[in-house]
Amino acid sequence: MQMYQTYIWQNSNWPHFTYDLTGYQAILQEICYQQGLLDGISKGLSEDHLLELQSETLALDAVTTSEIEGEVLSRDSVRSSIFKKLGLRNEDNDRSTVQTDGLIDVLLDASNNRDKLFTPDRLFSWHAALFPTGYSGMLKINVASYRGE
Repeated sequence: MQMYQTYIWQNSNWPHFTYDLTGYQAILQEICYQQGLLDGISKGLSEDHLLELQSETLALDAVTTSEIEGEVLSRDSVRSSIFKKLGLRNEDNDRSTVQTDGLIDVLLDASNNRDKLFTPDRLFSWHAALFPTGYSGMLKINVASYRGE
């Protein structure tokens, strides 16, 4: 009977993985081409329109990312966090939460700083943003460090 690994860190090669890009070159080239088209289209849009599109994409990413983890976020809270982080609107009725603020911080860092090196410090800062209290639900966790399991 084969034992399945639940977590990536349980892999015997963790965190030193190897990969072969040859099987992915065609799809990566197509992705680069499509990115170029989007970049060209975006050059013709106003800054307000670009911010609106970014906020819609962030909201969708935040909600679907959380659904994968079995969490349901309030769309109002997500939107409020996005508006606050992008400086789109000064809401009198701020519905953002620490949880949605942290998630939006991570998503913005990942998309706005994609050319930055992904270091352990950056990973740990994301982890700290997602778990600012040191708890995942009622479970105390080690924040901003590798698991010791």
